[in-house]
Amino acid sequence: MTESSKSASQVSVAPTLLPNRSFLARSLTWNTKGEQEAPKGPLGLTTLFEPNGQATADLIFVHGLNGGSRSTWSKAGDGTFWPRDWLSCDDAFHDVRIHTFGYSSGLNRESVLDIHDFASNLLACVHHCPTMASMESGPILLVGHSMGGLVIKKAYILAQRTPSYANLVDRIRALVFLATPHQGAGIAQLLSRVIALAGPRPFVDDLVPQSTMLQSINEEFPLYSHSLQLLSFYETKPMFYGTGKSLIVEKHCAVMNYTNEQRAYLDANHRDVARFSTPEDPSYILVRNALANTIKSLRTPFAREEKRPERVDLAALSRILDIFGAPEDQLITHESRKLPGSCQWLAQKDTFQKWLSASTSKLFWLRGRPGAGKSMLASHIISHLRTLDLDCCYFFCKSDDEEMRTTNSLLRSMAWQMAALHPEAFATISTLTNSWKEPPIDKVNHITVWQRIFADVLLKVKLTRPQYWVIDALDECKNNQELIFFLRKAQEAWPLCILVTTRFGTDMELDTTNSPIETISESMMDENNTDIALFLRANLHHLPGATINAQQDISDRILQNSSGCFLWVSLVLRELRHVHTATEITQVLDNNHSDMDALYSNILDQMSRARFGKDVARAILTWVICAFRPLSVDEVHCAVETDIRDSIDDIRKAISTCDNLVFIDRAEKVQLLHLTAREFLTQKARGSEFIIDRSAAHKRLARACIQILCKEKESLKKGSRFRHSASEMTKKEDSALYNYASAYVFQHVLQVDPTDNEIIRELAQFLSSHDILSWIEHLAGQSSLNRLYQAGKDCTNMVSRRTHQTTAIDAQKRLSLVEQWGIDLIRLVTKFGKRLNQSPSSIHYLIPPFCPAESAIRKQFFNAYRGLNVQSCIPTNWDDCVSTISYPKVSELIDMISSGNRTALAFSNGMAVIYDNATLLETNSLLHQERITSMSFSKDGRRFATGGQKTIRVWDLNTSDEVIFFRVPARCMTIAFIEDDEMLLIATNNNLVIYWDIRDNISRAEPIDWTRDIVQTVPRLQSRVPAIVTFSTEQNLLAVAYKGEDILLWTPDGELIYDMYEKTHGSYQYASIETAPGAYRKVTARALAFGSTSEHNFLVASYEDGDIVIFDTDSGEIRGSLELTAFSMACSPDGGILATAGPQGEISLVDLASLRPIGRLCHDRIPGATKRIAFASDDLRVFTIEGRQFNVWDPTVLLRKPFRDEAGDQISYPTAAQNTECSPEESVPITALTCMRDSSAVICGKEDGTVHVYNISSKPHSQALFTQTRGHLITLLHFDDDSYTLSCADTTSRVTSRKLARKPEGTWTSGEIMFDQRGGYRITQIIASLEKGRILVAGDPLDTLWCLPATDTTHHVGDAEGGHNQTWFTSPMNGDMLIRLVNRVATFYTWTSLTQLQSVELVYNYTPLDFRVIPLHHTRYFATVNYSPMANMPWRRVYQLWDSQDLIQAESVPSEGEIHKTSSVLNFDDLGIEAELILGVVDQRVVFLDLGHWVCSVDVVPSKRSTPDLAAAPPSVAKSKAVRHFFIPDDWIDSVSSARLLIGLLLSGDVAFAKKTELAVIRRGLEMTDDGGLSSRRFFSKRLLPRRPADKV
Repeated sequence: MTESSKSASQVSVAPTLLPNRSFLARSLTWNTKGEQEAPKGPLGLTTLFEPNGQATADLIFVHGLNGGSRSTWSKAGDGTFWPRDWLSCDDAFHDVRIHTFGYSSGLNRESVLDIHDFASNLLACVHHCPTMASMESGPILLVGHSMGGLVIKKAYILAQRTPSYANLVDRIRALVFLATPHQGAGIAQLLSRVIALAGPRPFVDDLVPQSTMLQSINEEFPLYSHSLQLLSFYETKPMFYGTGKSLIVEKHCAVMNYTNEQRAYLDANHRDVARFSTPEDPSYILVRNALANTIKSLRTPFAREEKRPERVDLAALSRILDIFGAPEDQLITHESRKLPGSCQWLAQKDTFQKWLSASTSKLFWLRGRPGAGKSMLASHIISHLRTLDLDCCYFFCKSDDEEMRTTNSLLRSMAWQMAALHPEAFATISTLTNSWKEPPIDKVNHITVWQRIFADVLLKVKLTRPQYWVIDALDECKNNQELIFFLRKAQEAWPLCILVTTRFGTDMELDTTNSPIETISESMMDENNTDIALFLRANLHHLPGATINAQQDISDRILQNSSGCFLWVSLVLRELRHVHTATEITQVLDNNHSDMDALYSNILDQMSRARFGKDVARAILTWVICAFRPLSVDEVHCAVETDIRDSIDDIRKAISTCDNLVFIDRAEKVQLLHLTAREFLTQKARGSEFIIDRSAAHKRLARACIQILCKEKESLKKGSRFRHSASEMTKKEDSALYNYASAYVFQHVLQVDPTDNEIIRELAQFLSSHDILSWIEHLAGQSSLNRLYQAGKDCTNMVSRRTHQTTAIDAQKRLSLVEQWGIDLIRLVTKFGKRLNQSPSSIHYLIPPFCPAESAIRKQFFNAYRGLNVQSCIPTNWDDCVSTISYPKVSELIDMISSGNRTALAFSNGMAVIYDNATLLETNSLLHQERITSMSFSKDGRRFATGGQKTIRVWDLNTSDEVIFFRVPARCMTIAFIEDDEMLLIATNNNLVIYWDIRDNISRAEPIDWTRDIVQTVPRLQSRVPAIVTFSTEQNLLAVAYKGEDILLWTPDGELIYDMYEKTHGSYQYASIETAPGAYRKVTARALAFGSTSEHNFLVASYEDGDIVIFDTDSGEIRGSLELTAFSMACSPDGGILATAGPQGEISLVDLASLRPIGRLCHDRIPGATKRIAFASDDLRVFTIEGRQFNVWDPTVLLRKPFRDEAGDQISYPTAAQNTECSPEESVPITALTCMRDSSAVICGKEDGTVHVYNISSKPHSQALFTQTRGHLITLLHFDDDSYTLSCADTTSRVTSRKLARKPEGTWTSGEIMFDQRGGYRITQIIASLEKGRILVAGDPLDTLWCLPATDTTHHVGDAEGGHNQTWFTSPMNGDMLIRLVNRVATFYTWTSLTQLQSVELVYNYTPLDFRVIPLHHTRYFATVNYSPMANMPWRRVYQLWDSQDLIQAESVPSEGEIHKTSSVLNFDDLGIEAELILGVVDQRVVFLDLGHWVCSVDVVPSKRSTPDLAAAPPSVAKSKAVRHFFIPDDWIDSVSSARLLIGLLLSGDVAFAKKTELAVIRRGLEMTDDGGLSSRRFFSKRLLPRRPADKV
């Protein structure tokens, strides 16, 4: 042994052998139980095996942290070095050159190396290796353990970026990762801290989560790895490492979740995933098989002329189909259990070879009894097809798995795999990206998926080479008969060979004589006896028997009685493990249990004879069978203890009592032995006490889940003000099941008998307790708001199932509570989902006060006297408006269309903005460069067309690039994609139809005048300008409405007039349409909307006289009419609902089948004209635009259809909320606001010119004071707190001043007008002081000082130059002076004469683009906002806070013309704070609204000049951290322009907010924090900042 290897060996010796080792070595060396470690091995690249002939591939092993080129791959004790000793003797690797690479990764000494250095060294060694250099094109496979996986990833990245390694890049074809910390390892943080005491080791720092190295690798590797084969194995057993025991690399860190990545677990700890005891070790078999299969695929590369879709493209495809790759996990699981040499018999069958070698479509039907190993055989066939380089797609059906039992899932998976195999298939299926009009693809009926994805798209792709599909357990797939029909159709279109497996006795119509496709049948009888014999041989040592011959005799008898049933053999082996006498052995062997039902009955009989443990066994079976996902051992432990209300000391021993029915898998999950066991145990006809009634079982699980969720209250002290957060709860003993209970409690309740009142009572108790909030917080913290939404739907479904049942009054109250919470949970997600994601704990104290008064959450958890209190602006019930998006800084909204999964908005400035219908996130922003008059989406959703006054533009939505531009002779009235999106139809306002060929970018022929056919009969139309033009691609009709004329229909089919409709009679012939002049006055159509159902096509017309008429466009008849005024209309995509917008903006919903109104939509904002209405493609969401607002509605009334899901047989009738019937109050918007200093009152000016005072001592209530100028809104208010003088300005430039007085009963009166002046310019500011006898009126371009009260002799005092960017305020430190700030200079003036005194410059570190001052009331501070340059952005807002006391230099007397300089006391930019608006200063904390609309505060440190005591304070004092207190709801912000937010901050810390017409007061908000706790500073101060005696007058 070399000296270096000896040293390395000594470093790895257990701590007990080296008592003088460092703390680092003693604490962090993996515990090997005192065994001597193998030698570390040499550094660099070492060749372990050289083939006799030409090597076809190179296999390189790279160790990890503190490992070695030999020790990592060798089991301690026996010295077996498996890459050299086992692989070199394995026929699968006979032509593979095997290497190992070593580098200095030990923890025993300092190092300057990192992962980048190791990767560079690996590349250099491989590049300069003589034996590897001799083969220029042989594939290379790299295997990395732990940190070694990161080394090989980094090496591949470096090779990609280094030209000299280009040949290596081409040769590296696969990477295998063994427990690699792709996302870092938590233990690395401990390592990093400890080794900091012993010297640097940069490679350890690289392993810390979020390290720079990890981020770099994870950002770059996906860019290059799409062509690689990636295999990731993760550990499942914890290990000791000196200071603790745990998994070293968690599963989520050990996998990358790439679409080209295969993932599997190993039944081993972090060290043992790379070293094995024997070649029979299951972990070794799995790793060996993976390496062998990969080498085999690389040995005969898959040659294709076409280029496969890249990983980024496949990721997009995954989002479309909601399928993230082939079901590799199931395949790997089956492969890992397969014994070498098994499953070979089928490939030797002539029938299979006939199917395999077929050039035309054939169906291979493999049948076998339950438990015969069909799934294992199917996985073997898949691997066999892959090794033959054949196009193979597969799917494993499982009736107990929601994702694997539906035809929908199977079709989507096959579509994904076909698209991944064939670029032409990928190209066609990608067209569904934006054209999918149904609900989410995983929710629609399987027939729709077949029609839209296969029949309409995939089957049109021509494939010449044979395709192979393997479908396991077809009989476990729902709607399998329809699936068989689909498969037959696919075989008719493609050369498709399908292999399916089913159980015997299933009623399947696979072998039909009328099908042209040949069906080859094969039955598994005794053919798999060879595989069973292998299985028995591997388990021979577990059989009872004194000698090997005795054990072999037992094995032979088992094989003889097995009848080809693997499951039966497994069960018998389990039974034999529990017998001890010869009689018991004979009893087990003599009973022929090849009948599974008989075997299960025997197992249950034995369990019934047990004296103890039957309740526990019954509970275990109940949980394993009825849980919605496999439970871990710890979860089962917690579940059963909760269920039986008793403790269990050894849960594994308890599980072993059901050992013949359940087992613990390698991932520590408790699994049912086989699907047949679930079927048997849930058959009510069985007489055993262990038979499970599903409804009763789900009730047990539901009650246990509720109990788990309610256990938090047991840990709370009675009367305690503090609570445990959800994160703290998970640390309790019962937390093992908390995640499961949180996710599935409502699903279990939904499975209980609808007539069961007990479960409803317990659910109501949970909903009425504080535990419901902790549950919501927990799910929000897990980013599982979708489960909240689904829980709300489950609640409404529970109630709807009991609608027709008679219940007692108490039960009705509980049902009402469940229904109300169902609504609340849904609305919490839609209204406050963003807030819950930002701060899950906000559900406790911040969200309930903003919920409607009648909501369950507010009634239960809102306390008006403690915590946050919102007074006013709280609606009674939830409304249907999900979201309102305002555009205060853009032009007016003028048009909207919705198609597929996108909605486009058009603005008057030529901008088009496109949103995703589900997320409401902006996807595209396009500039048409003139006013947009029409828009259209292509059918495939890939392109978008905009039409304007004179131009047409077509855009690629994937890139937002303009791809086509051309001019038109007149304004575009409508535009549409036709002829499979290859042609544009444009209708202009000069009665022309223009066809534009998109492919060739040319006009097709001359424009067509649609009035040419009626020139003789109605000549006037040819010269008229149409008022409305709309086109229906479904009906292929163009509808045109002129003022005072009937509706004209024109069709591109034949390019002629289709019909004309008169309001009262419908269709008429052209020969009779002309009547005598003045015979009758025709009513003008105001709006048109096409609609289509499966039976009818129709056109809906709204007329100016208030009527709506529905015309049948097939027959020309009138189908019905409504007396309803509509300015805009839209029909739902299914043709069932008509939405209309009335004159006040109200939205009416009408059922078109019955012509009855079904609901109305409105909100609490000011009524305005709704310009456009559109439906989402799922018929359940409505979009409207009005003014500068885009509204999104989810009317519950539209949930009107029963829905049958593949996942269940029950029909669910969603509960519809009551129709929203409302008429907005005749209220007037608030336009100005000011707060009184010494009184609980707020003064507001309104749009109609009135001024009101709001008493906010309780709920705000308004008292009208006076009207300044009727009909002209109040723009400014100023209140002089010393004299109670109120000054107002309005849009007429009128300024008035009055004194206010408060009566003893609390009401207010206004006195006579003391000042009344109307200027000829816009007023920007008012400052009045009755004590000084002056009022300053600032405007643009003049600022004027007047006497107050005004007198005839001394009315006008003085003037100063005005401007829009200037601000005046009184000096807080000297009441005789005014301060004027403009252009970063503060100038002092006298109050009495407006004489200019001293100037002070505000110092900035940069030159702002713009500068504005924000005066803050009742404080000595003021704020500024400037718009400063920023990289890659035109500007950013920077707020600063200034102390006005600094403007007066204490050491000098202000003199005329003298300029001083001063700096801010708080720069928000320096603190990393992005503010939207500064509200004020309270108790030395500045309060502001951030960009996320959270009200926040941060400490203000007075300047050293104004507070000398701070001169010696350390610099850290000036560094403060912002605290988030509470949020302003988005709909409050969206109701007004952010530039016109009216928010007042009272000295008490309360916040007044003007929400359009209402004034809301948010109390005690600054005492809260966003995490639900109390602020470290309480805001109680109501006192003024005292002036210095010298400053007082």
